[in-house]
Amino acid sequence: MKKSAKKLHPLISARKKVGLTQATVAKQFDVSLRTYCHWEAGTTSPADRTLIPGIMQWLESFAPPTAKDSRGRRVITRCAPLIAARKKAGITQLQAAKLLRVSLRAYCHWEAGTTSPKGLTACTATLDAVKPPAPCVLCGHVGRAV
Repeated sequence: MKKSAKKLHPLISARKKVGLTQATVAKQFDVSLRTYCHWEAGTTSPADRTLIPGIMQWLESFAPPTAKDSRGRRVITRCAPLIAARKKAGITQLQAAKLLRVSLRAYCHWEAGTTSPKGLTACTATLDAVKPPAPCVLCGHVGRAV
């Protein structure tokens, strides 16, 4: 006799869709990993009934680094926060890569969305801390001296 396949809890499918770990979600909502695992398994549920829909909404707000179109073809989504932080700092991709201590190739992959940094928030915060170069007082040129 075959066992019927258990239907996955919506939290599991939403979390896996965006590629987050149980630990990441548990930490975000300030609960223990064990508690969150029980919620996903359906053995317990939070006392606050609005918490599960809130977690679902938070998970759905993430865009995966790579997505697929209706035909299953890979669509590249760019890493907008990283690009915005670099442009705000007024630096090149090479300068950003050196600042973050990664190869230029890795950094370009991050911006293109083909891979993603493990600490996106830390990367954007590092780039946000960079002050844009001041324009030259003589000619107004921004950047290195020519």
